[in-house]
Amino acid sequence: MGGKIALAGASTGLGASFVDALVEKNVTDFVVLSRKASEDVRKIAVDYNDVESLQRVLEEYQIETVVSTIAIDTDDSGQAQMNLIAAAEQASCTKRFIPSDQLDFAPVFRWKFKAKAALEASNLEYTLVSNSLFLDYWCPPSIPTRLTRAPPMLLDLACRVATVPGDGNTPMVLTHTRDVARYTVALLGIPKWVTTRYTIIANRLTLNEAVKMAEEILGEPMKVYYDSVEDLAQGKVTMTPTYEKAIKGTPREKPVTYAVAMASLYIHNGHNDLPTEHNLVDMFPDIKPLTVREVIEAWR
Repeated sequence: MGGKIALAGASTGLGASFVDALVEKNVTDFVVLSRKASEDVRKIAVDYNDVESLQRVLEEYQIETVVSTIAIDTDDSGQAQMNLIAAAEQASCTKRFIPSDQLDFAPVFRWKFKAKAALEASNLEYTLVSNSLFLDYWCPPSIPTRLTRAPPMLLDLACRVATVPGDGNTPMVLTHTRDVARYTVALLGIPKWVTTRYTIIANRLTLNEAVKMAEEILGEPMKVYYDSVEDLAQGKVTMTPTYEKAIKGTPREKPVTYAVAMASLYIHNGHNDLPTEHNLVDMFPDIKPLTVREVIEAWR
């Protein structure tokens, strides 16, 4: 696996899946950077607003590789990752960096490009790992997830409902967070990254294909709602019943509905499809990812 690893943003969600994947591989030489102090000996309290203190932490623990799973959903979190990149460049021991590659459709996605530009200008070896949509959102409770909130978007198998952007014929990629972590951990074992962007394509299909598969496996019709591109562009979207119930009457209802509309438009426009070159699923055939078919079968 090489030198010591630091995981940023790994206390919950996708990052916690990375901890699980490292433990599964019997990797012990890693720490978790956290905003809060903890009794966990692997968790190191850091101040993401202080580049110099971040640099000292990286050097104190002799970190060779930084993996950021920070959810870039605010300007503060975007700046936190930028500060971590600056600290990694200044730390004499740190050589490699994988930035967070989440929330392309959100207004704060510009931080992704800022991070990439900063890494390009640095002396660090870096690569992005793109996985597109999380399959967790379609899974039943019997399939564990580290995501703290995972209501179903697009396909609500509990209610047998699908909400489809556009005509439903645009391919998209879905991968469970556990598999995102497992493939990325496998990538850490490669001595030299040959590209600045790897992809993880565990499942690639259209929503219409997913609906057809669900109907065949479950043995009953799905109720399908199609949202026009015009409605989505105006922030209007049909929410799945489970998702609507989760946010109805809460302060999150309007912003989340708008975000889902933008995400749906993003899917329709093909931005949740991924290039097959440098696909980690092909590079590491011994890792068997969770499939959409297996998820649907778990709902029977």
